Amino acid sequence: TFFLRVPNGDVTEARMELQGFNIEGEKGLPRDVVILTDTSGSMLDYSKMVDAKIAAKSFIDNVDMNYFQIGLAHYSTGATLDRVLMTDVNLLKSTIDTYYASGWTNMGAGLNLAINELRSIRAQRPETKKYILLMKIVDVLQGRAQSPTGGKSPRVTPKAGQTR
Repeated sequence: TFFLRVPNGDVTEARMELQGFNIEGEKGLPRDVVILTDTSGSMLDYSKMVDAKIAAKSFIDNVDMNYFQIGLAHYSTGATLDRVLMTDVNLLKSTIDTYYASGWTNMGAGLNLAINELRSIRAQRPETKKYILLMKIVDVLQGRAQSPTGGKSPRVTPKAGQTR
């Protein structure tokens, strides 16, 4: 169980279930997870970048690293694989602390990196479940995603495959 802060200051409980893992502590199959974080300029609003970092580090703190390997990637205008699949909690968390928001939103490039890491030689343990955990904070107003421009077109048009 993770507790998430939303822009209006409320705290909401969110539960995440990874297939093959028993929340009561019974160990299941090994899991490989790439935490993919949006570091685009849209994450500058409110405390989105801070909240994404807290959520990613909370996830790392709450999994059993005897069964998990975690990799890190982030995307903005481009994408970077920051850490290959590993079990070094301190290195993972210190890498997350370096993230800052800027640029456009090229989620596709980030997803490609994450998928490639989950297909790499490091992700070949027998019977391993594989996941991409996307850290993307969106504004929600009356049940709909809110555009940072209030529904107006931005002055600069993104390149093909990119959105802001």
